[in-house]
Amino acid sequence: MKYHEGNIILLKNGKTVYIVSVDEDEQKYLAVDAESAEPNAKAQYVKEANIQMLVT
Repeated sequence: MKYHEGNIILLKNGKTVYIVSVDEDEQKYLAVDAESAEPNAKAQYVKEANIQMLVT
């Protein structure tokens, strides 16, 4: 897969997220909102097709 754990990515909807884990089998990334200061931020699965670019 193109991105790895720890990467910060920009989604096509303009949201910046931090990749927590990579699911190779499902071809998805588990990510949390990078702009949230909440320690219990809600995680979401993101498909590579929804990613615009790597931020860092």
